[in-house]
Amino acid sequence: MRKVFLLIILANIGFLLWTLLYGNLNESAQPEEEINMPVVQLQNSAGIVLVRERQLVAKQAETPTNKASSQKLLGGFSEESRALALRQRLLTLNIAGSVIHKSQTVIKEYIVYVPPLPSLRLALRKQDELERRGFSSSVIQDGEMKYALEVARYVNEQAASNMLERLSQSRIDSDLQAVEDIEQAYWVEIEQDSVRLLDEIVLDSLKKDFVSLRFE
Repeated sequence: MRKVFLLIILANIGFLLWTLLYGNLNESAQPEEEINMPVVQLQNSAGIVLVRERQLVAKQAETPTNKASSQKLLGGFSEESRALALRQRLLTLNIAGSVIHKSQTVIKEYIVYVPPLPSLRLALRKQDELERRGFSSSVIQDGEMKYALEVARYVNEQAASNMLERLSQSRIDSDLQAVEDIEQAYWVEIEQDSVRLLDEIVLDSLKKDFVSLRFE
């Protein structure tokens, strides 16, 4: 009887020790998890914010470059009234711009000619020679090219070069001169904030309503 009673006491003591030991382990582990979890969440959260900040900075850095490289000019009209009408049309599309005036040198045509001769008599003799070879010409009688023979005028440079080649094959001394002119043109300069609205659909519509519309 005493042995049974002693075994019960030992069992109770063992159970008590096991409970105390297991409970301490759980208590010591749980605060560590509770402390670590917010730290992990904070680290993840901080990582997301940093990525977004980098993307935002990258976009802000790219924006000025895109705007600076997308200036546009529309028009090229000889009359200011047409440029003003274009500007008004653009305003109805919420595209802001201002009318500007530009002067530029343009090539109007190309002259194929035989270089000037010492006198009118020699120029007329050369003209007869050209006619016999199948080339019509006219004698220039004033200016820097006085007594030269104009063979042809072309708007297209390639066509002028072809005629120059024909004369060369016939062993006729000739040359090519570009006739330049000062062109006065009116344009609408699109503001940078509005360039993004000027897409292909808008441009196609403007081309139909404004004949000879040009872009720069």
